[in-house]
Parts: sequence; C-alpha cells; structure tokens
Amino acid sequence: MKITRSFVQMIAITGLLVSGISAYAQATNAPAPRPGGGGGGGRGAEAQLHQMIEQLNLTAEQQPKVKAVLEERTKKVTELRSDSTIPREQLRSKMQAIEEETNHKLQAILTPEQFKKYEAWHAQRGRRGPATGESTNHVHTPGQ
Repeated sequence: MKITRSFVQMIAITGLLVSGISAYAQATNAPAPRPGGGGGGGRGAEAQLHQMIEQLNLTAEQQPKVKAVLEERTKKVTELRSDSTIPREQLRSKMQAIEEETNHKLQAILTPEQFKKYEAWHAQRGRRGPATGESTNHVHTPGQ
C-alpha cells in the first residue's frame, strides 16, 4: 500500500492537535496550587495579603506595610526550612520567634480591632492540617 505525502501530513497534524488538546485539558483540570506556592513558608505573602485585605479590611496605607512584613516572614521561613542541619526543636523555636516578630510588627500597623481579628484568623489557620494549608508556625513532631 502506497502512503501519500498528504496522508502522512494529515496524521502528523492530527497528532499535534491531540497532544495540544491533551496538554490543555491537563492544565485546566490540574488542581490549583495552594496559596503561596512552594515558597516553603506554607502560604506566600501575596496570597496571605489578599486574604488579610479581605478579612481585615486593610486600608491602602496599611497594605504595602503588611505586604513587606509578610514577605520578610516568608523569606525567613523559607531560609530556615531549607537549612536541613537545624535540629527539629531548634527549628520550632526559631519558627516561633519569627511568628512573634511578625505579630509584633503587624500589631504596630493594624488597628487594635484588626489585630484581634488577625489573631483569631491566624489561630484558626494554625489548626488546619496538611491537606488544607498548614500554618507557617507549626512544625509537626510525633506525639503532638
């Protein structure tokens, strides 16, 4: 059987179309990445800022200040988690220190009412498990 050039071209085009459609379907059906991406900090500063804007009604003046604090925390947490030489207990205490520093800075930016809402929201996030977005200040150890 003789295969014509146009038949081979048609098969090649069909293959490209099928692979393109398949790639598009995989991309659109893929689960959305967790807020914050893979920054190691659990939640990225940008995603958390958007939630805080919504939850706490941050003013235009507060937003860049809060964003800077969140970005600094994300950077510190990412650096800390990438250091595999730190023992687990030391990691825990350093993470808590980062959270305390962040809370102190946010308290200076937020109104007392906003900070109270933030603390409640932050505590609620800390109780979530790995499937729903672990808090940045929680390091799981056996027996917890």
